[in-house]
Amino acid sequence: MKKFLLSLSLCFMAMVAVAQTYTEDLSVSINGNKTEQGKKDIQVERNADGTCTFILPNFIMADETSEVPVGTIRLENVTVKSLYGGDSIATKQNITIQPGDKEGTQPSDWMGPMLGEVPIDLKGMMTNDQLSAKIDIDFVALGMVIEVTIGETTETGIDQAVTTRPASSAVYNLNGVRVANNWNNNLPKGVYVVNGKKVIK
Repeated sequence: MKKFLLSLSLCFMAMVAVAQTYTEDLSVSINGNKTEQGKKDIQVERNADGTCTFILPNFIMADETSEVPVGTIRLENVTVKSLYGGDSIATKQNITIQPGDKEGTQPSDWMGPMLGEVPIDLKGMMTNDQLSAKIDIDFVALGMVIEVTIGETTETGIDQAVTTRPASSAVYNLNGVRVANNWNNNLPKGVYVVNGKKVIK
C-alpha cells in the first residue's frame, strides 16, 4: 500500500506544472514611443507535455503623467525548444486579457477584458535565472501596436534566439563544413551546428 501511494504521489508530482518567477526590467513601446516600466515579475510554468504557460500579471502601461491598467496576459501551450545555453519560447495566439488583481485597482479599471480577443505574438529565451522576451500586441480597436520588452534583449537576440556559447566549440554549417573554430560575433546570420546542436544567429 505504501509503495502504491508513493508511486501515485510521484505520478501526481510529474503532472503538476513547475512554476518559476522571473523579475526583469520591462519597457513598453506604443506605436514606436518607448517608456521604461521598471522591474516586473513574470511567471513561467513548465508543463509535463514540454510546453509552458507564460504569465505577465497586472500589466500596466505607465508614463510620467498617467497609467493605464491593461490586465494579466496569460499564454497557454507556449512552444519550448531547447537550445544551447537555454530554451527558446514562442507562440502566436488570440487571447482575452484577464483583469489583474493589483491592490487598489478595481476590476472595472482593467482595459484588457473590454477589448475582447487580441492577437499576441511572444518570442523569448529563458535560462534557470534569466528571461528575455518580446510581446507584440495588436490593439486594432485602439489603433495601437504595443511592444513589451522583458529583460535584456537585442533585436537579433529575441527574434533569432541567440544565446551565449562557449568560445571553445567549433562551428559547422548545415552541410557539415567547419566555418569557425569557435563561436564569435563575426559569424553571419544563419543556422549553425555547435556541439551537435542547431543554433540560430
